[in-house]
Amino acid sequence: MTSTEKGKENEKPAAAGKKAGKKGQKEESTLSEEDLELQQHLDSLVGTAIGEPKYETAPVPKQSARRDAIEELRKEVRMASETVAAIPKALKFLGRHYARLKHGYFKEKESGGSGLGDTSLTAEDLRMLADVLSVVAMAYSDAGEEACESLKFRLEGSANAAGDLPTRDTLIDLDPWGQEYARSLMGEVTRAWHALDGGDKETEATKVEDQGGDAKMADAAEEDSKPPVLEFKRAIERGELEHLVDSIVPFQLKHSCEPDAVDLQGAL
Repeated sequence: MTSTEKGKENEKPAAAGKKAGKKGQKEESTLSEEDLELQQHLDSLVGTAIGEPKYETAPVPKQSARRDAIEELRKEVRMASETVAAIPKALKFLGRHYARLKHGYFKEKESGGSGLGDTSLTAEDLRMLADVLSVVAMAYSDAGEEACESLKFRLEGSANAAGDLPTRDTLIDLDPWGQEYARSLMGEVTRAWHALDGGDKETEATKVEDQGGDAKMADAAEEDSKPPVLEFKRAIERGELEHLVDSIVPFQLKHSCEPDAVDLQGAL
């Protein structure tokens, strides 16, 4: 290879990066005014929820403001889960913040979710943030399917729309999060169940279509700017899965999805 050819070869990565950057700018510039407003609103909510100052010299958001932002994010993902669109706009816009949200969640969790101080989140705030992460992870998890992050955040999340603490005596209310979310959880529950068995059995429930498969490939131009992938090392207990299955099955029956309920029970 001549020196000229080597020079052209070395220019390829830089050219590719510029092309990807231009693609991201082009996609943003093609957003409608309404979509751009939603994107900017969600960007602001994410920053507040994870405790980032609005600008360099601004104070850290107070706990009450962070709580309000998390509640608004929950509302947005709940509305997004009601749509039949392949990738709801709100979910797509939040997807690019998944890593930031996850890092913020673990940083806060390390402090115990005590709510001490006027900027720290409480345990209830953390449960509601886990609700948001579970739905976003359904389509945008950065750790791969085998990590079952949507499931893990579900197990850390709330029992219902009110943000109550889950107990083994009451079922988890999945109505706020929608049918597609429940179907996605089925696949992760099945994978986690067989992982506990040490098996790799394929079942119909594991074949439930990953609703966010295409979404995981979206925003590739931003990959280099994202924080490094933080592995969610939470252990999953069989009792937790059984309780979740007990919650999913009646939800599916209620929504006339008997085949899904049967598939899930048959898979386990």
